[in-house]
Amino acid sequence: MGASRTRMGGNHSGVLSVEIEDVLMRSATVVSSLATGVVFGVICGLIAQGIQAVAAARRGGSPPAPQEGLSSCDRFFRGWMVAG
Repeated sequence: MGASRTRMGGNHSGVLSVEIEDVLMRSATVVSSLATGVVFGVICGLIAQGIQAVAAARRGGSPPAPQEGLSSCDRFFRGWMVAG
C-alpha cells in the first residue's frame, strides 16, 4: 500500500486525528461493501426466480415449491444431484 494515509478533506480537514480518520474511512468502506453485496445478491436472486418462473411456464407447470428448512446451497446441490 502507499506510504500516506487517506485523509478527510473539505470541512472535516484537520478536525480529527489521523488514526480516527483512518478508522472512519475503513468502517465506511466495509459498510459500503456489505451493502453493495446485499443489493447485488437480492437482484441476482430476483432474476433467478424470474428465470425459474419463465422456464416453468414454458414447461406448462408451476415453479418449484420452496423447501422448508434448507439453505439455498442445500437446495441448489440437491437439485443438481437429482438432475445430474
